[in-house]
Amino acid sequence: MLSFNKICSDLNLKVNSAMSEYGLQLFLKETESDFTPQRCAKCYKLRIEAAAHFAAENSFSAFTTTLLISPHQNHDLIVKTAQQAAEKFNTRFLYLDFRPDFKKTYDAIRKHELYKQRYCGCIFSEYVRFQNDKRYKLTDI
Repeated sequence: MLSFNKICSDLNLKVNSAMSEYGLQLFLKETESDFTPQRCAKCYKLRIEAAAHFAAENSFSAFTTTLLISPHQNHDLIVKTAQQAAEKFNTRFLYLDFRPDFKKTYDAIRKHELYKQRYCGCIFSEYVRFQNDKRYKLTDI
């Protein structure tokens, strides 16, 4: 979140965040400590519905998600989830396919000296990322 706030400040953008905190306990409750790909669908729904709800409550004309830039995420599921959330909260989902510009983000990261995370951010993907990195020795409890 620090890099996100830094780039927004550098670009003089006002940010309204639906979830200012990660909400680890809520995420774990919703995903039931799920190591399967279904956890992503649950996570998308949790976060996107929070954004849609925030947009509706604050009379924004639309909402979107930064998830749309990653070629590693399930793009179609993100769009479907966002469209359903827009309908649920009577707001509008602004769809833009940012994936073609994914590589350009590396230039911005270097220019603004930002941290580049190499996993989606959930504790499950973090575990898998480090589990597959031979420099770390993770053990199951």
